Amino acid sequence: MNTLRASPKVKDIMTREVVTVRPDTPVAEIACLLTTHRIGGVPVEDGAGRVVGIVSESDLFLKEEPLPRTRRTFPALFKVPVLPNRLLQAYAMRRPKCVAADVMTRKVVWVSESDSLGKAVCLIVRHGIKRLPVLTTDPEAGGTLVGMLTRADVIRLLCGQTQRPTCSSSSSSRPRRPGISAPAWASRPCWANCSSACC
Repeated sequence: MNTLRASPKVKDIMTREVVTVRPDTPVAEIACLLTTHRIGGVPVEDGAGRVVGIVSESDLFLKEEPLPRTRRTFPALFKVPVLPNRLLQAYAMRRPKCVAADVMTRKVVWVSESDSLGKAVCLIVRHGIKRLPVLTTDPEAGGTLVGMLTRADVIRLLCGQTQRPTCSSSSSSRPRRPGISAPAWASRPCWANCSSACC
C-alpha cells in the first residue's frame, strides 16, 4: 500500500519505544538522555504511569519570558533571568538544583492511537511543537503513554518508511518501554554515562 496515498492512523507510524522520565529526574540526566538517544524531548510520568508533562530541548535552553504588566520580555533559564553570555555559568549553578517538575511543560498536547495522521499534523502545526505523546485518554483523566509521534516520524513517509530505523550505538543506554521505571544505569550520576560534551 502506498502510505502517502492512504489515510494512516497515528498508530501506523508512531514510535512505540519511548524514553520517559519522572518528575524528580535531574535536568542534567534529562540532557544526557536527549543527547544519548538523539531525541528532542521526553514525557514525564508520575508514579502511576500518568503523563504529567513533557520536557523538550526548548525547556532546557534560554526562553523569552514576559515581563509582568508590560509587553517586554527577558531571556530566562528555568524562569530565572539569565544573560545569553552567562548561559554556561547558569547551567553550572542550576544543574544540581533543578528537576523535571521545575522545567516541564505541564499542558500536554496529545493524540490517541486511533486519531488520524491529519489531526496529529494539524496539532503539531497549530501549537508549533515537534512531538505529540500518544495516550490512552486525556492526561487529566489519567491517560497513560503508549507511544510518541514526532515530526521525524511523519517525514519518514516522504522516503517510504513507516518504522523508525534501528541505529547502532556505542552507548550503554537503551530505549525503554512506556511506563517502565528508570533503568539501573539511570540511578548513577548522568555524567558517568556520557562524555563531558553532553552535560
